[in-house]
Amino acid sequence: MLNLLRADFYKFKLDKTFLVILVILMGFVMMNTVTYFILRYMELDPALGALIGEMNGKGLFLMSFNLFNNVGLLIPVVLCLFIGKEFTFGTIRNKLITGKSRTEVYLSHLFTVFVMGLLLSAFYAIMSLLVGSVFLGFGTAITGKVIVDTLKIFLFGLILSIFSYTISTFFSFVLKNTTFAIVLSIVTLLVIGIVATTLTGLNATLDKVLGFTVIGQSLAVMSGNVSTIMGLKILLSTVVFCGLITFLGIVHFKHADLK
Repeated sequence: MLNLLRADFYKFKLDKTFLVILVILMGFVMMNTVTYFILRYMELDPALGALIGEMNGKGLFLMSFNLFNNVGLLIPVVLCLFIGKEFTFGTIRNKLITGKSRTEVYLSHLFTVFVMGLLLSAFYAIMSLLVGSVFLGFGTAITGKVIVDTLKIFLFGLILSIFSYTISTFFSFVLKNTTFAIVLSIVTLLVIGIVATTLTGLNATLDKVLGFTVIGQSLAVMSGNVSTIMGLKILLSTVVFCGLITFLGIVHFKHADLK
């Protein structure tokens, strides 16, 4: 397992795609900052203003954890491409021939993808916060509580993003086709986003149920309302849902035919 991880991380370090994506993410940061800068000086309809959120560094930071739009969809694409290369070039098949178990191969790629995804998400969130705050202001006075709350949002936002990385790994191993894996990963996240928009706020009971799912939790992170209880829900549901998806992925991969 350790040898697999070392090999996968070595390929990750050599992958120029990662550096290209960092540049693209920085482009998103600058574009969003300019957009917010322009919108701040426009007279917006109150409903539209509420939809956009706070047009400052804090607002950009919170929206950087949106799993269902823009960068939230771009990062899973990158992860699918990384795993897809392993199938395209027969690397995974070669690992199995050398005696590695299918469970080890799956988990090795999953952990590598976690690191890649978390680095990209963290970079995007930090740059959104820094660049947005420099040009738009943070949006509120910086106090000890604000710093702690921001760190909590950052931590639990990253933990929550693991869900999308797990989805990308699952589809990549189940379908063994990069294009199909990308399409289904994006469609799955888009559907979850639509469901979140549709169901949230309908009634208090439903909101409590959604609070135990990635739907309600992602909205809580983007709104900046991450209490200790919500943080525990994020940890618990991430372990449960990602564990279940990973289990199903491994079971399928164990019986899959590799050509």
